[in-house]
Amino acid sequence: MTVSNKPIFIPEGCVAALGTFDGVHEGHRQVLAAAGQAGLPVVVVTSAQNPQSVLGRQVKHRIFSSDRCDALFESLGVAAVIRFNFADIQPLSPTEYLDGLVTGMNAKGFACGFNFRFGKGAAGNADTLRDYGEKRGLSVFVTDPVLIGGEPVSSTRIRNAIAQGDMPLAEQLLGSPYRLDEPVIHGDARGRTLGFPTANHAFVNDAILPKFGVYATRVTVDGITYAAVTNVGIRPTYRSPVVLAESYLVDYAGDLYGRRISVEFKQFLRPERKFSSPEELIEQMTQDLNRAKTI
Repeated sequence: MTVSNKPIFIPEGCVAALGTFDGVHEGHRQVLAAAGQAGLPVVVVTSAQNPQSVLGRQVKHRIFSSDRCDALFESLGVAAVIRFNFADIQPLSPTEYLDGLVTGMNAKGFACGFNFRFGKGAAGNADTLRDYGEKRGLSVFVTDPVLIGGEPVSSTRIRNAIAQGDMPLAEQLLGSPYRLDEPVIHGDARGRTLGFPTANHAFVNDAILPKFGVYATRVTVDGITYAAVTNVGIRPTYRSPVVLAESYLVDYAGDLYGRRISVEFKQFLRPERKFSSPEELIEQMTQDLNRAKTI
């Protein structure tokens, strides 16, 4: 799969799947599936930046990194991903934007969700896209809302689930587990002294923060998946200056510093709390570990 910041010309033509694709959730998957109905390569067209940040509005925290999204796109059969600089496409009218995709990518069709907006001032919508396609003989696929639990799937709903620690709901809405895949960093090695050495991750500035507490997780290293317990937060007992995710992997021994490993969040176990002694902490960690193994 090709990833680029400018149009890629597809000789046989393609269908451009338009959207923000934050997290590649079940609604986004419907758009990609619809785009695939034309039998042409599917190219995801999105923005490299959160449009809200460029417009000076409150930034919504991202669900997955671009690398994680690209891995999901590839698994879903996407041929290429185009991430435009939002400042470059912001001044374009809806027609100018679509014209650029037709000529620059050889787009033979478009797909988007029911509530997609595009073009200067967000003037374009699904009806604009349908009208454009009808006048030029291009295929246009617009998907309806995907309902789970009687409510539409949305990035906002997923962010809320993660922030509340409801990982089963987040996984259902995403179509895959919420996961963290940043490089492992050095900690203070305190877990090792307690008999629970951990792989530590820091959250980047624009990442969504899960509810602070302890989770049953699965961690994949070199293609092998381990049951794990992950604490997210500032460790009230020993007080971390930054928010960390600290994962203890069952039956794993080795050095993970600097490596990018996948931590999948399965279930919230308990909130963070301060312990009066190392012994009390070790006892609680053992209980957490036993619950995580069962889950």
